[in-house]
Amino acid sequence: MKNKYIQCFRGIYPMGDFFIGRVGEHTPEEVKRQMRLVIQEEDKKKPKSDQKIVEVLEKKGISISRRKVAKYRTEMGIAGAGGRRENSL
Repeated sequence: MKNKYIQCFRGIYPMGDFFIGRVGEHTPEEVKRQMRLVIQEEDKKKPKSDQKIVEVLEKKGISISRRKVAKYRTEMGIAGAGGRRENSL
């Protein structure tokens, strides 16, 4: 809700101040924590794609889009599946 404001008797406030960022029933921090666990537990030779992470989270009751997974992963400084892959030589 960028560039949206609400006028109250106490002044003008950004609308974002009135809402809590949530993914369904879960806060972004909870979702990121679950994502980190999924990524830590994955097979490093065959890491999960963002879509696979979505599927694992859905089994845990967290409904989230692939794009949101990619956004959160980037915010946490975690590489994509190709960047997390360990080569076995």
